[in-house]
Amino acid sequence: LSNSSFNNRNNRNGVMRSYTFTTPSYIDSDSNQISSVGTTTCQSTPELVSSNQSIVSTLVNTKHNSSLSTSSSSLTGTSNPNATSTSSRTIDDKNEAQRKAIALQMYDTEKSYVEALKSLVTKYYLPMKDKTVVSNELINDIFYKIPEIHIHHTAFLLSLSQKLNQWDNKQTVGDILLQMFTRTSVIETYTSFVNNYKTAQIAIGLCRDISSFNKFLEQQARDHHGKLTLRDLIIQPVQRIPRYELYIKDFLKCTN
Repeated sequence: LSNSSFNNRNNRNGVMRSYTFTTPSYIDSDSNQISSVGTTTCQSTPELVSSNQSIVSTLVNTKHNSSLSTSSSSLTGTSNPNATSTSSRTIDDKNEAQRKAIALQMYDTEKSYVEALKSLVTKYYLPMKDKTVVSNELINDIFYKIPEIHIHHTAFLLSLSQKLNQWDNKQTVGDILLQMFTRTSVIETYTSFVNNYKTAQIAIGLCRDISSFNKFLEQQARDHHGKLTLRDLIIQPVQRIPRYELYIKDFLKCTN
């Protein structure tokens, strides 16, 4: 996310209309540093300017109607309504199965993402504050906006679950994506998080010289068999946003 939105961490109360998201195209797996990025501009008003948002709007407004396929007999001037109808139903059934599979995959990965955010809050952020593992300033730098991101995506997961429970051949997910990612509070939260990401990495580096911090991480690794490391969890909000664009593109491929 560009620094034009939040050049100063203390300037967090301004009303913001237009935002530029920086989406990572490459993240170094060893250092967790973002070395290659792309940008997407969006705004919190109903008039969206992002190319990605136009895709979302298309998905929202697209109806899953049957499309007529051309049979070989029609090419010779002879129509076969039964063959055309059967072909259309076959294509529609295949598309519907693909759409539902994509929706289920989105739900599964969203659930995993929410669980990762919950782990950051309940297994790292809150225990470190309660036990005074390091100073509050360092803790706030490391986990800046993580609790807010967790709240936003817990609500989004619930909306996605409700969609799946009512799934049919006219169901969409573009509307809830549009509602989620054009809200000013969500955009500001992600803007702040990404702009602070480098600060968070610096804070973690400083904490490495503090024995109480290292002991805390070692204890967490033992309790969770090394699966929920701070390093693996803290990068997930940066990695998650580009996934939604991929899901939208997959939906469009099988939506008439």
